Amino acid sequence: MAATDLTIGWKLTKQFEPEYWLKPDAAPGQHSPGNVIRASAAAMANHMVIVAQSGSGKSFFLGRVLEELLLKTRSRVVVFDPNSDFRKVAKTVSARFWTGRPSPTEKEGYGYDRDLRRGFLPDEASRESFAEKWDNIEKLIFSMHPDSGPQHKKLQIDWPNISIDILMDEMDTTVQTEAKHCHNFVQMVSELIILTKPEAVKKAQDFLDIAKELCQATRGRTEMEVGYHLKERFPVDRAQNKALPNVKWLKVLFEMAAVQSSAGRQNRVEELHHRAAVHRSFVSDATERFYFSTAYAVQQSGLLPDKISEAADVPDARLQVIDLPSIEDPRFRDLTVDALIELEWKRARRNWHDALRKASKDDDRVPTFIVVDEAHNLLPSHAETPTQKWLRERFRRVAAEGRKFGLFLILVSQRPDKLDAMVVSECENKAVMKIGTQSVLDTTVAILGLGDIANKAKECLEFDVGRALIVGPWAGEPAYVYGGARRTEEGGRNLQSDFWARAPEPPAKPAPPPPAPAAKTPAKPASSKPSAPPPPPKDGKNSSPPKEGL
Repeated sequence: MAATDLTIGWKLTKQFEPEYWLKPDAAPGQHSPGNVIRASAAAMANHMVIVAQSGSGKSFFLGRVLEELLLKTRSRVVVFDPNSDFRKVAKTVSARFWTGRPSPTEKEGYGYDRDLRRGFLPDEASRESFAEKWDNIEKLIFSMHPDSGPQHKKLQIDWPNISIDILMDEMDTTVQTEAKHCHNFVQMVSELIILTKPEAVKKAQDFLDIAKELCQATRGRTEMEVGYHLKERFPVDRAQNKALPNVKWLKVLFEMAAVQSSAGRQNRVEELHHRAAVHRSFVSDATERFYFSTAYAVQQSGLLPDKISEAADVPDARLQVIDLPSIEDPRFRDLTVDALIELEWKRARRNWHDALRKASKDDDRVPTFIVVDEAHNLLPSHAETPTQKWLRERFRRVAAEGRKFGLFLILVSQRPDKLDAMVVSECENKAVMKIGTQSVLDTTVAILGLGDIANKAKECLEFDVGRALIVGPWAGEPAYVYGGARRTEEGGRNLQSDFWARAPEPPAKPAPPPPAPAAKTPAKPASSKPSAPPPPPKDGKNSSPPKEGL
């Protein structure tokens, strides 16, 4: 095995227990190479599907796979996170998981509990040996409500890179066509602003306001008149001395090599004048109003940057997490996924075209893994709405053609029958964790093409948490594995049974008030005379009670 091979997890006994960790002296980093299951780094360049029912440990297992990809290869990873499981991925778990064993009073620690049939099983010797490498990997977590810290960023998408089809999916065909022309016009106006306007203007004005103003100013104008108006607003000579813009969507959507030179920038501006005028001529007043009202609604959600200058290039972090639950409106969630998938697709194609101009030895491209948890929500087997169909087509394109461009899918779902069959059929690397019923297992075997190892697959019905059957190029031969420790913090969280699965404690009774202090009687002054003896009884006899029986 090469040093760069990914350590997926631990070899199991026939009773599906991690063999190494049954030894009484087992400790992190003391195992031999034969105790673990590894995957060739090169074999990871395939689409992957992970099937697991809820509570089987799939988030933990997925986290381990992604950690290994980032540590052992130069890959990029983009995670569409529907449960915030990766919101804290920048943090490494406590050092206690490497230095001690769990106890009744201390839950954190390494080792395998045979009663619970689970445990945190690290393969490196210390937290430091992992964290030192992990901390050097660039990571960005995008959220509408980001945590503090340099690795957390506000989730925003560039309006010019948005596909207008999702927002117009239920409109009349004519309106959809006109809206696309309007969107193309706005895209080109945005590029004209970047290529010709001073920075002070871009910082002070909203690019949607500028585009809307232009639409209003050119209502009823001919195509030629619109072209003249654009030339006045965005003069060609202003592009002559402009520095190359640094906006991500512009780099991806357009051939930036064409604007490297002053002459190239001028030619591009002239081309935009003409093409934008053509698109504007197809847009009616009603469609224009509908388009901009929709655009401002998205902007008010916080998804769009207000100014073009704020859409400057985000560093290409190797790990990017998109916190989908932070987007409250489901429509805007789909819009975000669509925009980012399209951005990755265009980036990969652009890099591919650039690589063809180089010698093979100079091709420095790296794979990008697009991770989709709860994947049946974004690429369902039975797409019903136009938006579902549109997104499914995006993923189908990546599944069918992504390999040559270096794009690979990692899909996670509880039910493979709810996933699009065309996409699943392209997944060569497979992992099956605990399956709850025979019927779901039969479906899984059929859809994933596991008929030749059906006897191995049936064991998934008896799996405890953390076990998986891995099949495909990454496994070589089909193998059972106990997932290695995920060393980064999980962002999502289940209910804590230690708290709720017990009877509530009765409310404490209020303590009784302390007794009131006794009233103090005034002390009598001491007398110097001796006290007088008690008077004798009147009959002169002893006054004590008679003895019983006398």
